[in-house]
Amino acid sequence: MNKKLSRFLVALVIVSLCAIPMAGSNGGVLAAAQTPPALTPFSPSTAIPTPVTPSAGTINAKPTFQWVNTGAQLYQIQVYSGSKRLYTYNVYSYSCGYAYCTFALPKTLKVNATYTWYVWGYFYPYWSPNGSGLSFTVYAPFNSTFKKNMAGWYPVNGNWSVSGGFLQTPGISNTWANIAHTGIYDIYTYEASVYLPNNANNGVILYINGSPSPLNYGDTWNNGYALDVWPYFQGGMYSIFMLSGGTATSILDWTSNSSLFNPTGWNTLGVTYNTLTHWSAFYINYILVASGPLSTFTNGQVGLAGYLAPGNDMFVDYATLVSGSPAYLTPVGNNPSMVKAVQIDDKNVTSGGNPSMLP
Repeated sequence: MNKKLSRFLVALVIVSLCAIPMAGSNGGVLAAAQTPPALTPFSPSTAIPTPVTPSAGTINAKPTFQWVNTGAQLYQIQVYSGSKRLYTYNVYSYSCGYAYCTFALPKTLKVNATYTWYVWGYFYPYWSPNGSGLSFTVYAPFNSTFKKNMAGWYPVNGNWSVSGGFLQTPGISNTWANIAHTGIYDIYTYEASVYLPNNANNGVILYINGSPSPLNYGDTWNNGYALDVWPYFQGGMYSIFMLSGGTATSILDWTSNSSLFNPTGWNTLGVTYNTLTHWSAFYINYILVASGPLSTFTNGQVGLAGYLAPGNDMFVDYATLVSGSPAYLTPVGNNPSMVKAVQIDDKNVTSGGNPSMLP
């Protein structure tokens, strides 16, 4: 190949790359929809990438954006604070998987601030029409020790107070007393250390990915997932429910294993969840009891509930939520309780259930 032809081809490539326009580039204001004359085999509706996460809330100040892969050659991410565009990034399709594309924001966003993000697809020589954006708030992780107060928490029903370095409740007769944290989280590990007096009628729920109100029949949350634990009933029992608009569906049937529970009355319940993969893992006293995909509710609030016999109080020593999955929750060999972790999936359930109705 002669030098003139080589220089011509290099120049042609540079001009082609420079010719890619910026989606929505209008001085920080979203541009009007650009509907191309033809996007065969893509119609304007299918060509618009659908943003997936983050939405509503995230714990990550450098969030990973995920959207549906529409087969575009190039995507563009724009992040806004109000009407002001903060960041713009081009993402090439080779970083996409079959179904989804992801992009990790290299900039740090402010905690307790709300943002909106948009994504466009580039199908030569056009950008896709504007799609709807997703708004989300960055929430801080928390370590609630309840030494002085219950900052970040609010009672949903029942009496809750802090005394002697513990969060506590006397419960409500024949129903659940609930408390929730204000944050909305998506990739995290949530853990709480709870004490229940030795009584077969005492139970505790650890909620994730939920929205409390309005409470369901039996005073459980409206939406979300519930690790339901009764340490003294028939030697100790637990189950996992999906709560959806007033209906409770069993994801893990009632399971009994007395060796899981601490005879002192203090038990640590934990869940790790990842909204990008929908993978969940549930622990009792750091022992894995169930894991699998939960994709109906992919983010939300966390909380607790107590079901107590008359004259009994539930105490919470601490509740923590951190980003990701800590190393100490990674399953290791020599399971002292001989618990076989159960595979769960909220898209593959057949039975109903009631978190207040033991077997």
